[in-house]
Amino acid sequence: MIDYLEIAKEKAKEARCKRRQVGAVLELANRHVYSEANGAVVGDCCMNDCMRCDKPELGLRFDLCICSHAEEKVIFTAMKNNERLEDSILYVSLQPCIPCVRLCILAGVSKIIFAEPVDFPSPFENEWKKLMKAAGIRWEMHRG
Repeated sequence: MIDYLEIAKEKAKEARCKRRQVGAVLELANRHVYSEANGAVVGDCCMNDCMRCDKPELGLRFDLCICSHAEEKVIFTAMKNNERLEDSILYVSLQPCIPCVRLCILAGVSKIIFAEPVDFPSPFENEWKKLMKAAGIRWEMHRG
């Protein structure tokens, strides 16, 4: 059996963000698989001035970030290839943020498996769990 979570962790090593390195693998119902790492949409985060990376507030101000999250990139890569994402499984090296969870809901992802939790402030963590439950997305954390 292929360990997609391990592949996501390896993919994270290719990330082009100075703040955090995240990898994602999307396994579709038709068994096609896509993988991506986070990084600046154009250029390199380390070469540009990213206001969010320069003044980080954990879990806040995603609107200031010039990077695209690994989850966003892998979903858009699959969509650009005209894939159907319903009932897909997303494997991520780090717990997805709320904006990425919203994107997963819209795309039809049915399960998210991640390796490391984010230490969200408790109101954000509670909202994350409520959103996942309301959307019916199953999730698991697998450390190690």
